[in-house]
Amino acid sequence: MVGLIVAIYEVGCFFGSILTAIVGEQLGRRKSIGGGVIIMIIGALLQATSYSRAQMIVARIVAGIGMGAINSTIPVLQAEFSPKATRGICKSPHLKLLFTVELINISRLRSAEYPQLWNLFRLLDRLRLLLPHQ
Repeated sequence: MVGLIVAIYEVGCFFGSILTAIVGEQLGRRKSIGGGVIIMIIGALLQATSYSRAQMIVARIVAGIGMGAINSTIPVLQAEFSPKATRGICKSPHLKLLFTVELINISRLRSAEYPQLWNLFRLLDRLRLLLPHQ
């Protein structure tokens, strides 16, 4: 069950990127990113307040949809607006955000194995809301 809860986030990311590929051109890049951020915040709040497995699974899917929308739109926006010489520098903060989210996911997996770490997991999940999105 722990593997499902961890992996279902990636399924949400897949559906979020597919949804953005379909609707993103009509909405525009900025609105697609803004919508993804709002969906991601809703998913993070649902995860932080979840008390059952079913609620956590739904929250992970919702957060994944938001992250999929963000991750499929930001690189395109950066490529359009960044000068050639600074494209790598502009991409670096986005990769740091992805790395931080993966660290939070790993801590989530460890907290499921050790119940005493549950409060640490919830704290890390709430701190994710404070991370700046691009």
